[in-house]
Amino acid sequence: MNHLSSLIHQPVRHFIFYAVKLLHPVSFVCLMLMAVPVAGQLSSGQLVHYPFNGNAQDTGVFGYHATEINNPTYTSNSVGTLNSALLLNGTDQRIDLPATAGIRPTTFPISFSFWFRISSFQNGNAKLFYSNFNTAAHQGYYCQVSGSFLELSFGDGNGLGAQNRRSYFINQNFQTNTWYHVAMVVSSPTQASAWVNCQPAAVSTSGTASSFAYGTAPGHLGMGRQNTTTNAPAYFNGALDEFRLWNRALTSDELEQLCVMLCTNISVSENDRSSGLNAFPNPTDNILFVQAPKSSSLMLVDMNGKTIRQLTTERVETSIDMSSYAQGVYMLQIQTGEAVETRRIVRK
Repeated sequence: MNHLSSLIHQPVRHFIFYAVKLLHPVSFVCLMLMAVPVAGQLSSGQLVHYPFNGNAQDTGVFGYHATEINNPTYTSNSVGTLNSALLLNGTDQRIDLPATAGIRPTTFPISFSFWFRISSFQNGNAKLFYSNFNTAAHQGYYCQVSGSFLELSFGDGNGLGAQNRRSYFINQNFQTNTWYHVAMVVSSPTQASAWVNCQPAAVSTSGTASSFAYGTAPGHLGMGRQNTTTNAPAYFNGALDEFRLWNRALTSDELEQLCVMLCTNISVSENDRSSGLNAFPNPTDNILFVQAPKSSSLMLVDMNGKTIRQLTTERVETSIDMSSYAQGVYMLQIQTGEAVETRRIVRK
C-alpha cells in the first residue's frame, strides 16, 4: 500500500476519525512486519476511542465515557467476536457523547475512523454520528450514509445554508448487512482523503463554510437531524464499532500499518491461539499460503458476503492464487475440527 504515501501531503496538519477493531494484540500476524510499535504512536493525540466491547466506555487516556440511551445492545463485530459492536434499533436507541471540549476540536486538520453495518436505511439515509444536535444550524461535525454515498460534514453554527457547512462525500455504493470500515483525513476546508475497507476512495466536496463551531448540547452516536426541513431526530438502525478520533494527522506510515493491522485481524478464542494456523504474505498480490492441519476447511469470502473459494486442505501448507481477484479486503475462515479462526486478507 505504498500509494497511501502519495495521498497525504501534510502529515502534521490533519484531523482524523479512525476506528480500527483491536481484538487481541497478540492475534495480529502483521505485528511481526512492523519496524516500530504503532500502538504507542496511535495514543499520541488520540482524543477518544470507543471499542464497544459490551459497553460505551472510552478506553483512551482521557476517559470520555459515553452514556447508553434506551438500552442499546451489543452484537458480534466484523469478525464474529460476540458483544464487540454496538447494536441500535433505529427507533430510540443511541449513545450520548459527553458535552466536553475535549472531543470537539475547533480547527483543521481532523481525522475519523469507524466501522458500521446498516440494517436498514431510515428516511433514505442512516445517521452515524452528530457532535451536537442542533435543529437550527449546521454545527460541529456529523456523518450520514445512504446507499450511494457517505457524507462527513462540518458546520459553522450560523444557519442551514450551504454557506454554513462544508461536506465531504465518498460516492460509492453501501449495502445493508455489510460491514464497512471508513477512515477519513480532513486536512483543510477544501482537502480531504478517505479509505473504505483499506482502499483509497475519491472524495468530493460541497458547501463553502471555512470553519466550524459547537453548541452546548451533547453529541450522539446513532442519531442525527432527519433533514433541514423536518429537523426531527433520526436514528441509526444497525451496528457501530471502534470509533476513534485524533486531533492530529496520522502519517502515511501509520495509516499503512493500521490498515495492515485491520486487515490481518484474527478472531480466535483464548484456547485456539496456539493452533499454529497462519496465512501469508498479507497483504498479497499473488499467492496466499495457508498453514493448517490436513483436512482443514478453508472458505474465502469478499466484503459483500459472497463466497469466492472453498476447499479442503490436502497438506499442511496450501496455496490460494489471488492474482485474479479484485483489490480489497477478504475474510478467510479456517476450520479445523471444532475450532474456527477468521482472518482478514488484503489483496493489494
